[in-house]
Amino acid sequence: MDKLSHKIKSNIRREGPITLATFMQICLFDEQYGYYRHQLAVGRDEDFITAPEMSQIFNEIIAFWLIDSWQKLGEPKILNLLELGPGRGTLLYHIWRVSNLRPSFQQALRIHIVEKNQSLQLLQQNTLKELPVFWHNQLPDFQDQVLLVVGNEFFDVFPIHQYQKTATGWFERAISIDESGNLCWVLQPAGLHTMILSNLSYPNETIVEYSPSGHGYMVALSSLMRKNQSAALIIDYGRWGMVGPSLHALKQHKSVDPLVFPGLCDMTALVDFSMIDQVAKSHQLVSWGPVSQPEWLINMGFNQRMSMLLATANAAQRDTLLRAADWLLSPQKMGKNFQAIAISSEADFSPAGFVGGVPQS
Repeated sequence: MDKLSHKIKSNIRREGPITLATFMQICLFDEQYGYYRHQLAVGRDEDFITAPEMSQIFNEIIAFWLIDSWQKLGEPKILNLLELGPGRGTLLYHIWRVSNLRPSFQQALRIHIVEKNQSLQLLQQNTLKELPVFWHNQLPDFQDQVLLVVGNEFFDVFPIHQYQKTATGWFERAISIDESGNLCWVLQPAGLHTMILSNLSYPNETIVEYSPSGHGYMVALSSLMRKNQSAALIIDYGRWGMVGPSLHALKQHKSVDPLVFPGLCDMTALVDFSMIDQVAKSHQLVSWGPVSQPEWLINMGFNQRMSMLLATANAAQRDTLLRAADWLLSPQKMGKNFQAIAISSEADFSPAGFVGGVPQS
C-alpha cells in the first residue's frame, strides 16, 4: 500500500467517510504526498499534456490576445501579466518570444506567477530565467496598476463536492472503505447544502457538482480585478452549469479509477463557467462568452497561422502541426469540452476572438 493511500484509510477509520472534495484535496495537495506538490505531471512523458505543450500556435494566439488587450487598455507603461498555474512555463516563454514583435509591450511587462508545485517552480525558473518574473504562493496585490490575467487549465483542479438525488432526498457522495479494505463510494447526508439542493427540480439519480474552493478563488480574483484596470482570459475544461458527474482521473494519458491511485494520478472536473460568469458580474466586471476553444482559436486566426507554418514545414514538422491542430480542435479531443471566457473591468473592452465583442447579458 502506498503512503498516501494508507494515510487516507487511517483517516477514514478514525473519523469516518470523507467527502470527494476532501479526498481530492488530500490526493492533489497533501504537503507530503500530494500529486501537485512534487510531481511534474505536465508533459508528453508525464500523466497529461496541456495546449501550451502541444501547440506553438496556441501560445502565439494568446500572446497576440494579450498585446491586443494591452492596446485596448491604453498601452500602459507598466503591465502586470499574471498567469495562474503556468505548468512548465511554456506559454510565458512564447508570450515573451512573440512580444519581441512589439518592443513597447515587452518593455512594459512584469510577469507574475502563482505556483505552489515546487518541482514545476524549478522548471519555470529555468525556462524563464531571462524574463522579469515574480513568483507568488497566492494572488498578489498590484496596487491599482494595469493587470492582465491568463488562466489555462487552472480551475479544473479545484476539489468538488458531488451531490446525488435519491427517492428519499439529496445525499453527498463520499469515500469510505469496503469489507476488503479498498476505498469505495458511499452516500451520506448532504449537510449544509440540503436546503439549497431541495429547491432543485431534478429526477432521481441526478448528480450535481460544486466547488467551494473554486468559487472562493474566483471571488478573490474578481476582487483583485475590480481594484485594477484589468482583463482576463480563462480557458478550461468546462461547461455551463453543474449537472452531471465529471470527475476524471488520468495516469500516463489514460483514464484510471481515482480510488485505486490516490496521489498517483491527476484528477480534474468540468469547470462551471456559469459560476465564473456570475461571480465576475457580482463584482461589477463584464464577461464575454464562453465560446468553445475551437471557435475562439479560429476567430483568432488559427487557420491562417497554420497555413503559414505548413507552407515552409518539412514532413516531420507538418505531422507535428497537424497532430496539434487535431488535438486542439477535434470534437473527439479538446474541442469537445474546452471553453474560453473573457472578463474585464472595462465595459467597452471588446476582447479579441469573441465575435462582435458583445458582453454577456
